[in-house]
Amino acid sequence: MKKIIFFLPVFLMLAACSSKNTEDSSEKKDAQTKQQEDPKLIEQIDAMYLLPFAEENEDGTVTFYMESRRNWKPANEYIPDSEHFRVQIFTKKGNLVWSSSEGKNFMQVIGYVKPEIAGEMHVYKQVWDGKDNSDIPVPKGEYKVVMTIPAKPIEYSTTMDYYWKGSNDE
Repeated sequence: MKKIIFFLPVFLMLAACSSKNTEDSSEKKDAQTKQQEDPKLIEQIDAMYLLPFAEENEDGTVTFYMESRRNWKPANEYIPDSEHFRVQIFTKKGNLVWSSSEGKNFMQVIGYVKPEIAGEMHVYKQVWDGKDNSDIPVPKGEYKVVMTIPAKPIEYSTTMDYYWKGSNDE
């Protein structure tokens, strides 16, 4: 009888863990299905929720922010070099205007993807001076901004439309 009493709690604990894993798995599948059905949910990446926004500064520059909230952490996730956040600006026709990584060399170091723990938040930011990769002021107009955390095995990326009013020099 003692053996049965001992195994009963262990059995119940294993059954509860198995049930929890099934629920987590079905929640992940539901999120993926919703994301495929509704393109507005493209910012809801399975392991990370991304919220892009921008702030115009008094000096004529723009700061692009991406708030990232960790939902869960994939196995073996890492940043392969010292570039932790990338911002790229494209014309409406898809031509690259500016990239925060243009002309830079990054150290080959393994880093952690922030935030590391589920439920935590981290804000990435990058300042843009309103010039293209050739250091020429960009004309006012509509642009598409792509913000990326260059993680492995998958990158986290989101986009936003941005209306550039032009620099203070114009």
